[in-house]
Amino acid sequence: MLDLDVQTSGQVKREARADVAVPLVAGAAGTAAMVAGISTPSMWNDELATYSAITRSLGGLWQLAQNIDAHFLPYYTVMHFWAKLGDDLWWLRLPTALAVGVTAGLLADLGRRLGSRAAGIWAAVVFVLLPFTSYHGQNARPYAFAALAAVLSFWALHRAIDGTGRRPWVTYTLTVLFLGCTHLMAVLVLPAHLLVAWRSKRRWLIHAGIGLVPWAGLVVLGTLQSQAVSWIERPDWKTFTGLPGALTGSTALALLLIGAAVIGSGTPLKPWRSGLWVWLLLPPLLLFAVSWVAMPLYVDRYFFAAAPALALLAGLALAQVRPPAAVALLLVGGIVALPDLTLNRAQDGRREDYPFVIDTIERAYRPGDVVIYGQAPQREGVLYYRRSAEGFPADVLRRGASRVPGTFGFAERGDLNHVLSQATRVWTIWRGNPARGVEDLGRVAPAKLRSLTVLGFEPVQTWEPDRSPGLMLVLFIRK
Repeated sequence: MLDLDVQTSGQVKREARADVAVPLVAGAAGTAAMVAGISTPSMWNDELATYSAITRSLGGLWQLAQNIDAHFLPYYTVMHFWAKLGDDLWWLRLPTALAVGVTAGLLADLGRRLGSRAAGIWAAVVFVLLPFTSYHGQNARPYAFAALAAVLSFWALHRAIDGTGRRPWVTYTLTVLFLGCTHLMAVLVLPAHLLVAWRSKRRWLIHAGIGLVPWAGLVVLGTLQSQAVSWIERPDWKTFTGLPGALTGSTALALLLIGAAVIGSGTPLKPWRSGLWVWLLLPPLLLFAVSWVAMPLYVDRYFFAAAPALALLAGLALAQVRPPAAVALLLVGGIVALPDLTLNRAQDGRREDYPFVIDTIERAYRPGDVVIYGQAPQREGVLYYRRSAEGFPADVLRRGASRVPGTFGFAERGDLNHVLSQATRVWTIWRGNPARGVEDLGRVAPAKLRSLTVLGFEPVQTWEPDRSPGLMLVLFIRK
């Protein structure tokens, strides 16, 4: 009898160690997958907005938040202090890589709590496999943190519902606060919380409400800054049918995982399985509906916090089959997603290849050349990647060394004719649509670039991105 007790005790200890080790391994593997090649993709518009925000003073950052991107203020503030230790691209993206790793670890543990250890492992693997996980895990923006906060809040909610006392609910309240601090749209996962915690709905309402109160001011301020989302177009039916791909970054992989999740939904796991489906589907569907009823807000990265739900549903389904079958299914998924995974990790994986643009200009540079930027991010991108001001065209429109307070851009001179009176070659960089070409410059480029043709310049060479829209580089020469 004593031997049996010893064996049982040893088994319990081994299980406890495994419960800790598996999430740690999953987290380390997830972070390693994101760190690999983290500096390869060029920075893009939104990352350059992050860099512009975090490299100013705290006062300047607060002034910026009063005009634009108020709901990003918590992320910008943390990154402001992070950037004091360095501004290399890998360092700026490292926090999101770490966030993906922690998310994978939490998925492994939450999957174990909801199903089995195998379900947690498969969920973590699926999440890291998603092309959009690689995209946001190598992206100096808060969307990976939104996914982390979503998983963390569900993990804390599970502990609160199954636990006793006030401490688990206090922990849950803090995770709701964290959720709201990552991204405004991340709170769209909360209705799924209510469904899961329906039997404790009064307690849930109290603790979730407390967690939402501190950032309510940022929500109001962010809502008033409608110009920040004025670029978003109203989605059409084609956008709606592309929802699986918008969730994961690969339509084929998404359909494969959704199919597995549907087939595996026959096992009883209510209300959690229903909650996972609401977590997955409600954020994108709600944003699609709001985009038609009120104002366009449907952007795939805005509901990346829903992607971990698909990983959990797929993990629970894969745990019901034999491991060789699960591995085979994921191998097929990896193969069909490989083009998207490869593209996300390419130098132009964000559609904007600043190293290529700068290298092209420096190779063809002639003394007296000048450069004009279409929008503020293009100037920011060149300033970040340019190795030296020597051997590079002069920025003839820029006025002053500091950005205009409360904006992402620098002040510019308005008299283009006077500024370019001595110029014979003008390089132009803007974000455009290569399908339209420079012949349609009047429709695709900013007014200051269209004025070049009026002033007697003609485009002689164009470097276009492979995908649209993307970074356009055009060399103009005076006739």
